Amino acid sequence: MATTIECDLATILYHSLFDTSYEGDYMELKGNEPLTEEEQEEMTGALVKFRSWHFRDEEFWIADALEAILAGRGYYKHLPSLATSK
Repeated sequence: MATTIECDLATILYHSLFDTSYEGDYMELKGNEPLTEEEQEEMTGALVKFRSWHFRDEEFWIADALEAILAGRGYYKHLPSLATSK
């Protein structure tokens, strides 16, 4: 179930923040390859767009976690969960 939720979250972020009109309906994972200049510019644009989203006070933990993922400083598997909060 966690894998499904991670996939759904990644899909929502991907289609909300990035221009997918030129890539079809899938996300290509590149592993540890460095980003091209165009990809880096798109990531920067996604961060700017994400930072314009509004979160309620009790939601800032997810905003911080998602921003870290978008900036390449975090991973979906490190998102807080009921299992990790105990």
